[in-house]
Amino acid sequence: MDAQRRHFIKLGLGAMLGWGLVATGGLLTGCSSAPAPGWRWLRTQDVALLSALFPVVLQDNWTHQIPVVTLVRDVESFFLTTSEPGLAQIRKVLDLMTLAPSRWFLSRAPDWATISQPEATTSWQFLLAGRSSTTMAIAGFFTQVLTMAWFKRPESWLSIGYEPPQHIVSPV
Repeated sequence: MDAQRRHFIKLGLGAMLGWGLVATGGLLTGCSSAPAPGWRWLRTQDVALLSALFPVVLQDNWTHQIPVVTLVRDVESFFLTTSEPGLAQIRKVLDLMTLAPSRWFLSRAPDWATISQPEATTSWQFLLAGRSSTTMAIAGFFTQVLTMAWFKRPESWLSIGYEPPQHIVSPV
């Protein structure tokens, strides 16, 4: 019985140390860095993540009528309209997907800045296949945010067969 208790304590201490290391890893890798040059809130790694996910999440609706950087700026503008607690939660999701150990665990993705389109698709599919509440929440978050940014733009409306109102000039 005493050996089991020692094993349990060692396991608990090891898990606590591991999670503590992962939690502070963000400070060591730049997760808490300032916004990327030319951006108000998003960091360089956040811009790379969102840029890689847009074509993958939108799939068949994706056309290159709207530059990815424009869509990422729309996402940033949306984020900046939320409250401080909301921004803190969004930052945590972005940290999970950009910090190397958690990114690999959740999506098997290499660095988002250098990922190829097939790798991004595979990583997205891996994230979607996850059965934990965390992976489902993260996949749902990115699906909703990126889709919303896409369909907010009048240039995307024709891809779903929506005819804009007459007072809005169609860009196509």
